[in-house]
This record gives sequence, structure tokens and C-alpha cells, in this order.
Amino acid sequence: VNSPAKDSAILITGTSSGIGKDLALHLAHLGYTVFATVRQERAGEALKEAAISKGVKARLRPTLLDVTEMDKLEGVIQDILRQCTEDGLALVALINNAGIGHSLPVELTPASQLEEIMRTNFLGPAEITRLLLPTLRQCQGRIINMGSLAGIVNPPWYGAYSGSKAAVFAWNDVLRREMAPFGVGVSILEPGVIAS
Repeated sequence: VNSPAKDSAILITGTSSGIGKDLALHLAHLGYTVFATVRQERAGEALKEAAISKGVKARLRPTLLDVTEMDKLEGVIQDILRQCTEDGLALVALINNAGIGHSLPVELTPASQLEEIMRTNFLGPAEITRLLLPTLRQCQGRIINMGSLAGIVNPPWYGAYSGSKAAVFAWNDVLRREMAPFGVGVSILEPGVIAS
């Protein structure tokens, strides 16, 4: 990312708790304006309180977004880009952190649960990324996707979750190759088990 933090914005999905919340607060502390997505108002209020206690309230912007609501994604993304333009900020990075875990045998996982997991862990982040590619290409920004060791190791009882993360791995690799000629960095994080 070639832009100074004070002139830059980052969008992070899934910031109600855990890695996403800590990352949002840390990046705001470094001087970035952070659009931190949450699914519920109360999570946004809790994030605001955390930002106040860390002294970064002005740089942290809780934003309502459910990555599974495909029909609303474009409107939220356009609103974030409008705010960036109005405030003279370059949106330089997307961190696709939103995700849900799941542990059931394949035989006991109905299609409705499988679909919810795929929408949350893969399809929603893929669509958000697609919507932001022109912006990130323009500034030679960065995309960071949240993978999981379960997408590689494939432990029993994690069929749906492992499948969704395996999809993220494959898609991330293709995206990395497609964006390289434009100077857009594409990475994947592979955390192990983390209490969040």
C-alpha cells in the first residue's frame, strides 16, 4: 500500500469480536480510517465503546453489513466509497474476516446450513471483493482473506466448514494471479484455533 495511513481507509468484515475486532482497533491506532463491519447495531455500539477506550474513535467507523445479504452488499460498498471520497481517503485494503465455524458430521448437515456457511465464508467475501476490485486496482491496494487450517487438513466433523475454506484457498490463489499484473497484493491468513 503506497498511501500514508492518515490518508487511507481499510474495510474489515466481521469485527464484532476476535481477530476482526482486535485488527480494526489496531489499524485505527496506526492511523488508518477503518470501516469495521458488524451485523448488529449493539455490536457496533460495543465497537464504538472499545474505540473510545483506545483513543481511536475518530478513525473507527462501525458499519452495518451482513455478508450473506447479497442484495445489500453493493449499496453498503457504494456508501463506504462515497464516504472515502468525501473525506479525501483512498480505500487501500480489504480484509475479508467475517466467517462462521461449524462442526457436524456431513450426514447431519442439511443443505440450509451448508448454504449459510458457504455464503458467509466464501460467497459474500467473494462478492465484496468483486465490487471493490476497480478501487483496489486503481490504488494498487491489498486484499487479505481469512483462510483456516481446516481448509487444508479437512478434519472429521468439519465438512461444511472445511469445504468453505477450501473454496477460499482456491479462489484466493486465482485472484492473486489475476491481480498481480495490476500491483494488487492478495494474501490469505491461515490461523489455527482461536478463541473469539
